[in-house]
Amino acid sequence: MLREWTVTDAHTSDRLARFMKAFEMATSVVKVDSDYTHQRYIKMMESGVCRIFIEEDETTKELHGAIGFIISNDLHDGTKIAIETFWFSHPDFRGCGKALFNKFEEVSASIGCKKLAMIHLVDSYPESLKTFYEKNGYRLIECHYVKDLV
Repeated sequence: MLREWTVTDAHTSDRLARFMKAFEMATSVVKVDSDYTHQRYIKMMESGVCRIFIEEDETTKELHGAIGFIISNDLHDGTKIAIETFWFSHPDFRGCGKALFNKFEEVSASIGCKKLAMIHLVDSYPESLKTFYEKNGYRLIECHYVKDLV
């Protein structure tokens, strides 16, 4: 079942933040502090700048996948934009990823977003995701380089 993860959900369970540890295990470039993640997303959801959708088993409530995004105005031209912050489907349930992606696009359009931005981690299916994004009308406009400061 695909549904929105609400502030009430977040206040009563940290299972989404714990699920994101599976996201961490799927990539070498993202580290997830579950407690910090949980609290940060609650604050962003409460302030209305973040939306999260989950795919879960209706009976067991096992999470199969999730997508989160922030809604903002583009810093350069003021256009309302939805920026994906995470998108992960458990490997056993990869089929739900497209439904989550479609929900992200649908909801973003319904709240007036004029642009969408997706993240593409360098070690997460680089060629297939590039093809997927391009097939869905996205274009590569920027690469981020990160340096850890000790």
